[in-house]
Amino acid sequence: MVTTQARNKKLAAKFVVWSKASRNQAVKIWTKLGFDPVRKDIWTEPVMKSSNKYTKYFGKNIFDTFSALADQTTSVSQTKPLSPE
Repeated sequence: MVTTQARNKKLAAKFVVWSKASRNQAVKIWTKLGFDPVRKDIWTEPVMKSSNKYTKYFGKNIFDTFSALADQTTSVSQTKPLSPE
């Protein structure tokens, strides 16, 4: 998401796509930061089961659980009056 306060919205949007939505960066979001990547298509990739400090904690099959629940996830909804639209 890019807010309306961004000076260069187009550049900010390109950065968000590169940093979150590209395949390589999505893998790094998991392997370097331990966050679940937004790309559902990589959840079944072998690299997501590779040993790292996060698989030691969560187990190597955490994304099997994510994949099993993928059909139950939808878009973000606005829940508070002050949330960005």
